[in-house]
Amino acid sequence: MLHSYFGDGTEGWFSVANILVNLLYQLKDANPDIDEIFLKSDNAVCYHCTNLLSFIQQNNVLFPILIKEYNFSEAQSGKDLFDSKTGTSRLHIYKYANEGHNFVSSADMKTALDSHGGIRGTQVSIISVNQDDDPHAKVKIPGISMLNNFTFGDEAIIARKAYELGEGLMSDSFPYIGPGSRATSCIVSFGHLESEKDFIINNSVTSSTAKLHSKALEFFNSFKKDFGLSKLWAALLYEIIAY
Repeated sequence: MLHSYFGDGTEGWFSVANILVNLLYQLKDANPDIDEIFLKSDNAVCYHCTNLLSFIQQNNVLFPILIKEYNFSEAQSGKDLFDSKTGTSRLHIYKYANEGHNFVSSADMKTALDSHGGIRGTQVSIISVNQDDDPHAKVKIPGISMLNNFTFGDEAIIARKAYELGEGLMSDSFPYIGPGSRATSCIVSFGHLESEKDFIINNSVTSSTAKLHSKALEFFNSFKKDFGLSKLWAALLYEIIAY
């Protein structure tokens, strides 16, 4: 489904949120049996941001289709899947313009894309966004650029670096993002970094090396504790080796 953005300002997370809601209603109308979906996109900042994820979590029960997960491509990848569809769309528009038609607005774009029976497997919508409704909320998931898998649960978002890697660790809640002033919050849980570290080490080195690493980390943590540095000094791998 192609959406043409038409509004003032930049196409930020709030514009994407409006497009997403329209997409869900369009999908439900065309496919009434769909109850759940999994989203995937590239890492553009208007997608891969806390505001959009919080908006989905806090309004998911109101959507006509439940969003189960949002997965992001690795950095600098993933756009080829979408570029193939937009490339076809551009050729369709060029064909329409070469026939002598004007092409100066979003409405013209939709008319062009719908011409000659449209593009197979594609629907086109024009979304008008009132940027004055943007709540301009500032919320943040620490290290979000390193997290690519987000699962939306009843009470929390589970954020992981990769699909089902780590058990999850509760973090602070952040305020409601959405229309109105409904009081609520959203708790985020992250894939447990210790579980990820142990998994990677135990499956990529010999048992003797893994034991050596564990012993070094034990001494390193004891050193930090004795000098009151536990909360100030994170145990980076090269520091463990140097110690």
